[in-house]
Amino acid sequence: MYLEATKYIVMKNKLLLFFLSPLLLFGCGEAGFESDISKNIEIDPISMNITVPAPLVGQFVPETPPTSVSTGQIDITGDDFEDFLSDAEFFKINQISYSLENFPSNSSGDLYVEVSVSISGGQFLPLVATTFEDLQNNSQDIIIYSESNQSNVNSSTIADLEQGLLNGQPFEMRIDATGRDITVQTTSIDFDVIFKYDVTARIQLN
Repeated sequence: MYLEATKYIVMKNKLLLFFLSPLLLFGCGEAGFESDISKNIEIDPISMNITVPAPLVGQFVPETPPTSVSTGQIDITGDDFEDFLSDAEFFKINQISYSLENFPSNSSGDLYVEVSVSISGGQFLPLVATTFEDLQNNSQDIIIYSESNQSNVNSSTIADLEQGLLNGQPFEMRIDATGRDITVQTTSIDFDVIFKYDVTARIQLN
């Protein structure tokens, strides 16, 4: 009987250690445990448009007229992090990716984009300049920013955006785009760009 009770206590202690281990990995802060909460948050699809003059339908077009679209205010902390904002020590953007939907399979080309962000209605700050290549094949997530891929990204804007997230501030995205090496079968095509933000919040658990 004593042996069975001892086994039970040992097993109970092992289970307790197992459930506490994620917190213990981060150790104790001044007022408690620290833990990371990560989310990959998908922004609502952004509608884009490419147009060409009628005589150029079906023809190779080196460059199309530029277009510009804005998202309106985005709050990626509202649904996923709102309960933790008061305990957050910092936010980190791990990566930004995009994918495309509804680009016609019988058309092809690239899209040069300049993405800027406005935090809480402030001035637009340059975030990233890059080319979406092979528009007809980009249905999967393609990373445009990560710690190992920062060449086209404005690091100060990333820092400002992370601080804005920590403060619970919404932001707006503006995309200025130009089609390059385009071949389309109609004068106007519409498609959607979907951005995803992989974000981590460091939480102080009291």
